[in-house]
Amino acid sequence: MNISTAKADQRRTPELVREFTSPSGEYRLLITGHDDWRNPRPSAELSRLAKRAQPINDAWKIDELPHRLGPAAALVFDDGTVVLIDEWVRTPSPISLMVIDKQGIIKATHSFDDLAKVSGKSPAQMVESAKQGAWQSSPPIANHDAMSIRFFTDNIPILLNVKTGKISTVPSSD
Repeated sequence: MNISTAKADQRRTPELVREFTSPSGEYRLLITGHDDWRNPRPSAELSRLAKRAQPINDAWKIDELPHRLGPAAALVFDDGTVVLIDEWVRTPSPISLMVIDKQGIIKATHSFDDLAKVSGKSPAQMVESAKQGAWQSSPPIANHDAMSIRFFTDNIPILLNVKTGKISTVPSSD
């Protein structure tokens, strides 16, 4: 085997530490890989920050997320609620969306199959139209004031109510 073949067989892994902040900058989420990703389950820690970006307290810590190599993306809201989106490994997943409140309690999880059911699209249609991850046909749109995120799968809008953790389709008049 030559070196180029060995490199082609390697999976691209995320940075060992990834940081996501709320729009106000008050909350910071750190996703941390361990042992140079030999353990594919990262930890997550939400901190509330002082004005100089120094942690003033840890809101919560989860020692092992169920996401392989961590989430593909995360959104942090100004009240400390966190939404983890997909897994780094871009395949249809049992953890397509996860909502965690500011105390670290998992309020909701939604799988790829849940999203297919709500959208009325087949899994094959979702995968075929995906331009981001395994199912999103465009980037999500967060409405931080309304505590909601609009996702699109095969151009069907799906709304995640961050307060309740419920998903639904968006009425066409919206």
